[in-house]
Amino acid sequence: METLLGDSEKVVLVNGLGGIGKTTVARRYLTLHQDKFDHIVFVEVLSDDTETNNSFMAALANNPLVFQNLNLLFDLEQGEEERFASVLSGLQNLEGNNLLLIDNAGKQLESLVNKLPGKPQWQVLVTSRAQLEGFTLYPLDTLSMEKAKELFRLHAGEVDDGELDALLVYIGCHTLTTELLAKTFKKSITIKSPGQLLELLKNKQLDHKKLAKKIVSTHAQDKEITLYTHLITAFTLAGLEETEIWLLKQFAVMPPVALEGEFILKVLQATEENEEEIADALQSLVQKGWILETENGQYKIHRMVQEVVGYQEEISLEDCESLINGVADLLSIDQSKDNPIDKFQWVPFGDRLLLHFSDEGNSNISRLENNLATVYQDLGEYNKAAQLLEIALESAKNNFGENHPTVA
Repeated sequence: METLLGDSEKVVLVNGLGGIGKTTVARRYLTLHQDKFDHIVFVEVLSDDTETNNSFMAALANNPLVFQNLNLLFDLEQGEEERFASVLSGLQNLEGNNLLLIDNAGKQLESLVNKLPGKPQWQVLVTSRAQLEGFTLYPLDTLSMEKAKELFRLHAGEVDDGELDALLVYIGCHTLTTELLAKTFKKSITIKSPGQLLELLKNKQLDHKKLAKKIVSTHAQDKEITLYTHLITAFTLAGLEETEIWLLKQFAVMPPVALEGEFILKVLQATEENEEEIADALQSLVQKGWILETENGQYKIHRMVQEVVGYQEEISLEDCESLINGVADLLSIDQSKDNPIDKFQWVPFGDRLLLHFSDEGNSNISRLENNLATVYQDLGEYNKAAQLLEIALESAKNNFGENHPTVA
């Protein structure tokens, strides 16, 4: 990676599956080479990898400390894009040997690649699950069997080789899962072998007391958070109540950003009858380690938990009907009173839902597509707006017939 950064004209992209080790590799590079840089900028993108991932822009444009450090004026009268351009200009003017590290970037970064600071003052390192155009690729794959065994033994000590092979084959030598299972094994008094771990996984006994060990991971920002027993063993939701599983499904199709409890109830269209049940399920999921509660009382799902939920549970349109309608309402613009700018923040929510349900052709999805297209139009994203409206039109024809007012 050091060689690629030295040779690359612009940006090196560390690319791979979630939990594969992208952030760890990038942080390791930073640790090893930090002394040779005059300035280091680290930006973690907290939104998911969607086409409209603007978190990188927002992180630089909406943080007064960034402007202070660059000796720039933080002017709220300016638009976000103007402030972002000011920051980029300030970075370009920094002399010396500098490093910009963007962690968990989304597809939107493709449109900014030519605006990022570059040689000779800057090296730019990006991690992303998406293969972004215009970047020098540094791919990461699952571990080889030998490296996976080395990682497991690093945390768990010596174990039977044959049993370990079988366990690692079952989990596909996935880096983070290998590490977490090894740490769980190490802390457990009752689990005597990798074979027992494998049986628990195969029998979907992830709520078993033998696995109820809290461990610490250095993955991403979670280095100070004890790790969720259920995520450690991955691949099942055994032991959760029906409402808890339903709520996890909602989180699994929303952007993995911190959300206010009041907003969660609103977007899920909670009623007086089920509001308390949803709130109780949310707190229960926090206690069980599926949902993180931030210091300021917001709720966030870890990206790996989203993958577990999506892998284990079939998330149907019916499961998410209230959420789809809630997001469609948030994206709805009343031209007589609404400011379209207030609607821009809900675009990632609409994108995430359509990522899961765009093939459904349902009337509620059609309404979501229509409302999202209207917001894209106000954003000046006319191609995306047109594509969504074409889909919504066909869906409306199929649902209501050629002569229906909605089609008109």
